[in-house]
Amino acid sequence: MSRIKPFELFHGAVLTKLVRSDRPITMRLIQTSVNEDWRIYLINTNKGDVRFYMRVGKNPRPHKLTKAISWYFPIQRDESIRIKQLLSEGAVYILLICGNEKLKHTMAICAIAPDKIKDILDLDSNGNSQNVTVKYIKGRSYRVCGAIKNKEVVINQNELDAIFKNLT
Repeated sequence: MSRIKPFELFHGAVLTKLVRSDRPITMRLIQTSVNEDWRIYLINTNKGDVRFYMRVGKNPRPHKLTKAISWYFPIQRDESIRIKQLLSEGAVYILLICGNEKLKHTMAICAIAPDKIKDILDLDSNGNSQNVTVKYIKGRSYRVCGAIKNKEVVINQNELDAIFKNLT
């Protein structure tokens, strides 16, 4: 029996949302290195190519007072360099998959458009790593905090659907 890796399960959720839409899209997997997780997907559409850079968070942190749930995403230095390179080559969206290993609690996909990436990540940083936190509250937009201090970026919960709609 072939085992399913956690990243395959969570990436599959995004890809299923894409291919199950009523708009035809073809895609292929872009492998960055045989020693890395596969995170970059090139989507070929009628309006050109777009890349999705996916990261998975599997350990939500509930906040009892605010009823929020947060996911933490460490972004390594080499990932920041790769994201900067991808942005120079064309459109890239960062998809932060807010998962849960138990698969019975709230899960979500926070889609960050290219124009908002610079508000979250310091792509010119020479540091080792950066941290991104996604806060989810039912019925409200995501709140995303990253390496850019004192900046909370608001991301619509339906952003991924809007991206898919704009790709066709």
